[in-house]
Amino acid sequence: MKENITSEIKLLVIDMGIPVNMIGYTYIVECLKYMFKESHRHVFLNEIYFWISKNYNTSEECIDISIRNGIKKSKLNKTQKFRKFFKFCNYSPSSSVFLNTLKEILFIEHNM
Repeated sequence: MKENITSEIKLLVIDMGIPVNMIGYTYIVECLKYMFKESHRHVFLNEIYFWISKNYNTSEECIDISIRNGIKKSKLNKTQKFRKFFKFCNYSPSSSVFLNTLKEILFIEHNM
């Protein structure tokens, strides 16, 4: 994967209002990198969580909780980007909705 893509993913996640010191930030970035790398097929979150759990020596449950906490923080921070993409969400979006929305943003930016 190009370093450029990793930087763009990190900037997008920061723009969504997720602080870099949250472990959820790291897991969201890793999820998006995996989703971007596997762009030719639909990827299920349990597959991604399994892959990340092996790389970070943690459980899939911890990954899910950390990502959900990151999404909650993003909703609380209400950055301009969050409001733009989730303006009809009166609640925290699910992990699947959040990650797939960010994935689609990246795909659109890269004409995929």
